Amino acid sequence: MSEWFETAFDTDYLTVYGQFEQEPIWQMDCDFLMRQLRLEPGEAVLDLCCGSGRHSIELARRGMKMTGLDLSPSLIEHAQRRAAERGVEVTWLCEDARDLDVHETFDAVFNYLTSFGYHDQAGNEEILRRVYRALKPGGRFLIEKINTVWLLGNFVKTERRVYDGFTYVERRSYDARSGRIEMVREKLMPDGTVKPLPPFSVRAHLPSTLVEMLEAAGFAVGPFVASPTGQEYQPFLSPRMAIVACRPL
Repeated sequence: MSEWFETAFDTDYLTVYGQFEQEPIWQMDCDFLMRQLRLEPGEAVLDLCCGSGRHSIELARRGMKMTGLDLSPSLIEHAQRRAAERGVEVTWLCEDARDLDVHETFDAVFNYLTSFGYHDQAGNEEILRRVYRALKPGGRFLIEKINTVWLLGNFVKTERRVYDGFTYVERRSYDARSGRIEMVREKLMPDGTVKPLPPFSVRAHLPSTLVEMLEAAGFAVGPFVASPTGQEYQPFLSPRMAIVACRPL
């Protein structure tokens, strides 16, 4: 039986979430990653769940030895074309993050824009163990997600966005038992027809839960910061959050 994330990230994804593809946004993201992970040119870095490759490509341009991993063939193909157009070299892997099988390879790994939490608890824990093994001793791992504390206090059940040729509708619900945000998505066409899109389902981890999971995987865990500004994390006011954990020497 296929899982939702195997089909959700198709060509519609790049249109519907196109705001994250704007250069000022991903430039700011990469500035944030450079600071928080203390990246230096020449370091080996893994962009885990890299999507369209925007962060991998920009960090490669800045001198990092980048690897981008994503499960979506269409997004990896898009990333490959994008890297070729910009004349930068990135190693692309089209595979499930749970299957990452390298040892002491990377100086840093990052997982950006709420792409951790797609799987069940066992799958999420397996990803953390795989990342730990993939890092060199002293390597750094950054997870960036929506801040669940803020989200639950500012929950929007229905969102509509108008694009050229259709209206995108996203209906959200929160399951308190599983801690997951469930999203039913569809495109409303000009002729009145409705085109269902693959649903989204992501675990909205509380900060304390993330810390517990990272520590259980062996990481030494640092403080949370607000992302992408790097300012002080304020649980009820910061829409997004990031945490850096390290594999001990």
